[in-house]
Amino acid sequence: GEYNDIIGQVKNVGSDSVDYVKIGVTVYDKNGDVVGTDSTYAESTTLKPNQKSTFDIFSKKDNFVGMASYEISLHWQDTTGTDQYVENAQIYKIKESKQLSNTQKGNSRDE
Repeated sequence: GEYNDIIGQVKNVGSDSVDYVKIGVTVYDKNGDVVGTDSTYAESTTLKPNQKSTFDIFSKKDNFVGMASYEISLHWQDTTGTDQYVENAQIYKIKESKQLSNTQKGNSRDE
């Protein structure tokens, strides 16, 4: 099957370091129903204040059939190990890929 390659960047805008930043994408159809989801971890395991890290989600094209809108979410752990969540990330490049790259990192981690 074919894949969409979603490449983006996250930045820690807080005053403390964060760990295990997970980037999720949820795709909706015109009725607001979920048609696909996928996620990956930021390339850097820890993000210090103001530090940026890239992410790369290789997602099957089936996750985008009938797409009318999408939502990007972020999950991470703060310095106390508490899980945090926000809906705020920006996609800066989408390209088509015929096959899954071997460079994908982090999808085997558990939250």
